[in-house]
Amino acid sequence: MDDISYDFVLYSYKKGAKVVTWDHQVVWDFPAPDKTELQSATILRNGGFLLGICGNPARFIELDKKGRKVNETTFDLGIEKPHSQFRQVFQLKNKNYLMLNETNLQNLPL
Repeated sequence: MDDISYDFVLYSYKKGAKVVTWDHQVVWDFPAPDKTELQSATILRNGGFLLGICGNPARFIELDKKGRKVNETTFDLGIEKPHSQFRQVFQLKNKNYLMLNETNLQNLPL
């Protein structure tokens, strides 16, 4: 994804994620469901988007370039409070997900 120029900005906020153009036009706005927090939004290699939603259950949602849902994975992290679940999620080349949470940080050797 190096040397790619984007004509939009992708960002997440506690209650959703948005894609907006440089002239402030909203391309799409994905609201987080009640009692969840949308903590992560990344661009996928295919030009789509990956959203990480903290909640019970937690969800990784893949969107196409137009913001339409194409895949959803749900799972139980065993962490009750959504705000404590994770902050960032990425999709690896092999299509697996990489997620960093507080537990991962606490177990890192210094």
